[in-house]
Amino acid sequence: MNNFKGRRPARRGGQDKRRQQQPGKHSRGYDRPRKMKEPELPEGVTGRILSGPVLQQLSPLSREHREVVSNHLAAAGTLIDSDPETAYQHARYAVESAGRIAATREALGLVAYRLGKYEEALRELRTHKRITGATENGPVIADAERGREKPQKALDMFAEAKQSDFDPQTWIEFVLVVAGAHMDLDNLPAAKALIEAQGFTGHAPGSAVRLLSMYADILRAQGDTETGDKYEQLARRTAQRTNVLFGDETPDPNEGIQIITIEEEPEEEIAEDEPATAEPDTPPEPRDTSAPDPNVDVEDEVDEILAEAGIDPETVR
Repeated sequence: MNNFKGRRPARRGGQDKRRQQQPGKHSRGYDRPRKMKEPELPEGVTGRILSGPVLQQLSPLSREHREVVSNHLAAAGTLIDSDPETAYQHARYAVESAGRIAATREALGLVAYRLGKYEEALRELRTHKRITGATENGPVIADAERGREKPQKALDMFAEAKQSDFDPQTWIEFVLVVAGAHMDLDNLPAAKALIEAQGFTGHAPGSAVRLLSMYADILRAQGDTETGDKYEQLARRTAQRTNVLFGDETPDPNEGIQIITIEEEPEEEIAEDEPATAEPDTPPEPRDTSAPDPNVDVEDEVDEILAEAGIDPETVR
């Protein structure tokens, strides 16, 4: 989510008198009436964590209005994984407060998608796309169509998409969604061919892991459980070697928290006639503090793992 980043328009040919009677939604004096109660903000969360482009979208609003909207966008982005229901309330409030700001529509669309509210997700994300022309949410929109049990629409979207309009990782996400759509339609050969066309090397570590994992699912769906299990192990080992998550790990609630224990040792009196024993001047054992190499060559890693599993890497490029 890019730090996150309605009312229907007036009918064609008609006039909306309410629009003539009030200042523009983005004017500095505008304060839109709100219907829902403002959700309580999480402690310490403010709009200052939002990205520059999102804050730029909010710049036409008055200072007070901008602060309110940015705070709720930040809350939605912070809570989307841990408490999506509450994130949804913050995103809804942001849309109700500034529905013409693209970032609010994107935020609500992404949280709605997270909650399985696919109709709402599609409406909001398509509105965001109309406002900005951005394509980065294409995979989410396609997957929401799958969620509505309309996998063919996901395939149609992919057929019209241009790879050059997406960054490499977003494109792989799109590929994975479309492979899933083929599986929804029981077209396993098409799903398998699509993954094979991407290959498993030359991608970011997370993309390589997900491609391997999806390929494993397809093979098992075709009845080749043994080979499918091999590819899942490849995915897990690639994830481990490249320091990315496989996806089914149990989150550590203490991750990122440093616990320091201070033990107080009782003071001991040393007799004056008893000399203190000097500790030997022995250097401590060195500890391996090296972090995983972020520049690890994923292609070499995957080739090595494939070879160890008895699979010719050239057959899956």
